[in-house]
Amino acid sequence: MNLALPAGEKIFSPSVLLGLYQGDSWDGSNALRGILYDHYVALLGNQKPLPPVSWNHWFTFDNRISEEMLKQQMDAAAGLGLEYFCIDAGWFEGGFPSGVGNWTLDRAKFPHGLGPIGKYAAEKGIKLGLWFEVGRADPGTRLAREHPEWVASNQVKLELPEAREWIFQMMCGFIDEGQVRWIRYDYNFDPLGRWDSADQPETRGLTQIRYLEGEYELFDRLRERYPELLIESCASGGRRIDLETMRRAQTYWKSDETGNLTVARSQETGGNQFLPGGLLNTNLPAASQASRFDLHSLFAGPLGFASDWTRLDAAARERVRQEIENYKKVRHLLNKDYYPLLPQTFDLTQWVGWEFNNPATGEGFLVVLRPQESSYASVEVKLRGVEPDQKYMLSRMDGSQMRKVSGQELLSGLVIPLGRGESEVLRFQRE
Repeated sequence: MNLALPAGEKIFSPSVLLGLYQGDSWDGSNALRGILYDHYVALLGNQKPLPPVSWNHWFTFDNRISEEMLKQQMDAAAGLGLEYFCIDAGWFEGGFPSGVGNWTLDRAKFPHGLGPIGKYAAEKGIKLGLWFEVGRADPGTRLAREHPEWVASNQVKLELPEAREWIFQMMCGFIDEGQVRWIRYDYNFDPLGRWDSADQPETRGLTQIRYLEGEYELFDRLRERYPELLIESCASGGRRIDLETMRRAQTYWKSDETGNLTVARSQETGGNQFLPGGLLNTNLPAASQASRFDLHSLFAGPLGFASDWTRLDAAARERVRQEIENYKKVRHLLNKDYYPLLPQTFDLTQWVGWEFNNPATGEGFLVVLRPQESSYASVEVKLRGVEPDQKYMLSRMDGSQMRKVSGQELLSGLVIPLGRGESEVLRFQRE
């Protein structure tokens, strides 16, 4: 595909972006994803961060957290391969949502501050995460009381330098105290009314522009001060995925719809048709018993959990450990070429499958899932992006059942049998 741009054409103009993706043109889709990935790493010092493995407490415990509870969860999760342990909303006085804007630690939950829990996480080999929603201050909260001139309709005026400075210093205080290495930067609010009311007809949109410029500056200052900080962009789910934020955050919470695995998987695999596969983060549903089917369902993006680790039995914990280890073997491919192997569907009688492939190295993997409701005992999938005249080594994740196949065989169709509710992840490597 010719990616040369017309003279004077901007790379992110609508005509170029939409032109790269046309219908079922997966070459065009992957060209777009490649450009977005380059854009994504541009302001990250040309780093290429791997999709993370994380845990977040909210969808299991909501406001019911404490230093003791988090330490129990860390103890139960030790040795599983988690990289980030993220404290979501509820750590501040008043809890979520009415306490948003206090930004004072709830000492009933954390009597010794954030320092001990950050130190405990580091001793377990886990990096601590913390939730913020700094664009909002509910009535009666600390920020709204102390600086009412910075707040309108519960929205903090991030377009004001003095407001941003206060927020920056507040965030830095907690990041330093807790050795925080991940922040979930959230926004659960509809800002348009406040923005529009602040403008005249002839300046409509200006307040929004100044607000977003201020927010980007806040991101930039945080990244400059904390080069190792991982920022998860969030806004009631995936409402903050834009080209400028993509240069400032490493992962994106795609949706608060995490209780339905079919929806969560479909959002990730569907989004991967347009975005690099390492961006869209979700959690394994809290009620999941961590079957291989459930775990493999999320081998399409960052691997997240909401589990109560103390309730998983030994067999489930071992599955999680094994599959996190397997995930880390292939996650470097998630930002490479992506191909749906089977139609996108919510019909649980149908199999689901996808492929990631690095054409430069000839390495890739594919995932196939047979839902419990499906009566089909096998499926034929045709790989994409492999070279017909080359030989490939095909194997299961553990290296077993390794065999040599031609690229033409992979292109023509690979028959995979599975039992009900089973799944398979296969790796391939060009010789």
